[in-house]
Amino acid sequence: MYWTNVDAAGNPNSGSLYVTANWSAGDAVDNFAMGIAFQTNYVQFNSTTNVINGYQYTNIEFDIKWDNNVSTIPLDTWNTTGDPQGVGIGLLTMPGVGQTQFGSSNTYIPDTASNGFVHVSLPLARTSYPGIDQVMGLWFKKYYNGPLGTVAYFIDNVTFDGGPPLPPPTITLSKQLGIKGLQDVATGSNPYSRQGLVAYNNNMAWVGQSGPVSYGLKILSYPGSSNPGFVTHIFLYPGSGTEAEPDWNEANVVFLDIENNSSGGGFMTFRWKTNAPSSNGSFYNSGAPSIGSSTMLGTWLLTFLNNTNVTMTAPDGTSTNFNFSSTAGTDFANSGGFSFNFGIMGNSAANLGQSVLFASVGVTNAGAPGTTLYDDFTTDSVLDISQGGGGTWIYATDDSTQTNAVALSNPITSTLFTWPYPNGYNYVIETNASLTHPGGWSTNTGMTALASGNIIKITIPTAQLPPAPMFFRLLQNTNIP
Repeated sequence: MYWTNVDAAGNPNSGSLYVTANWSAGDAVDNFAMGIAFQTNYVQFNSTTNVINGYQYTNIEFDIKWDNNVSTIPLDTWNTTGDPQGVGIGLLTMPGVGQTQFGSSNTYIPDTASNGFVHVSLPLARTSYPGIDQVMGLWFKKYYNGPLGTVAYFIDNVTFDGGPPLPPPTITLSKQLGIKGLQDVATGSNPYSRQGLVAYNNNMAWVGQSGPVSYGLKILSYPGSSNPGFVTHIFLYPGSGTEAEPDWNEANVVFLDIENNSSGGGFMTFRWKTNAPSSNGSFYNSGAPSIGSSTMLGTWLLTFLNNTNVTMTAPDGTSTNFNFSSTAGTDFANSGGFSFNFGIMGNSAANLGQSVLFASVGVTNAGAPGTTLYDDFTTDSVLDISQGGGGTWIYATDDSTQTNAVALSNPITSTLFTWPYPNGYNYVIETNASLTHPGGWSTNTGMTALASGNIIKITIPTAQLPPAPMFFRLLQNTNIP
């Protein structure tokens, strides 16, 4: 990626950005990823104050031209291959150099771009993209698995179009009855981040055991039907890796994929891959065994009757039995350990901030005969995290502040204050004991707001609220641009 003197308007004193990538033998499946920061001489992954507020813009426009002289991969192939299809483009955001895609999930390069520069305008649906108040630049990214060759194109005249202010938010109050359990939250700005735990005991293999081996978890609460596709996972894999994303990193993985649907129920799918490190491998091949359930709440159970014979049972009692890989006895044998990892993934931007409440998790008869792991989170006083040895669990989270993502829930009855995000990203909550006292409004309440997906929320133990009567309002903080 570099500057060239080819200009969309033919101005000899100007130019454009030239983007090119080559896939040769050995790179048949690879990522194409580049970023451009607004800051001159920006150093990758560093923080920067050279940002703009994405909530103030409605569209991003640019001119694009496909370079037929260099590209050996046809434009229609580039448009219809990989993830995303077309030109993968989005916003780089702070903090943490987050990535937010805009436009549709697939943003195609117009066919006429092969004949010259074409103007493209992409909508920026501001209320759909939490965390874009600090945009630091643009990214170009694509996971490509098509024919080998070279792609090259020019980008010129990138413009952010300003729009009217977002409408003011409305505050909502609701009573939250405390339930004890393990709260697992889809935190951060990346809906594909995994947040979970991995067992400290890495002797959890089913292969070679004399009797059935079961892996299960019990769910107390789950995102509702308006947030479908929220993923709960169990990952089983040889070795002692404690990373958050073993489904991508490890070579051989069984992935129990549990998701809710828009009808109030859900489904469980048995996925696996072998000899496929740093990829999804065969996870999403057609024909993976799956069962539905009328409810997400209750126990989801995976039982291996032997090395290859498997039974899945859903909370409503639905079950199925099947055989999978004939080489499982080799592929999934204990090799320097065998790990059990469970947790969640938001799986869409709309699901950020949503959470699952687990009652318990268990493994029976894995590893050494009779080995059992069982943790009843409803009775735990602390989460038993290994501190360099011993303990039950090790954090396996993409969230660096691990306790933000995975922690025991607070059983105390609370009052929840919520308002839309990002409409209310720069608002604060105020209190007043009387509506007839205009000077009585105060922000000095000790209430800390947390942005979670498409809402901002404050949870206050009911006993800690100011005495009644008490009124609440939102006030725009003009110190936040």
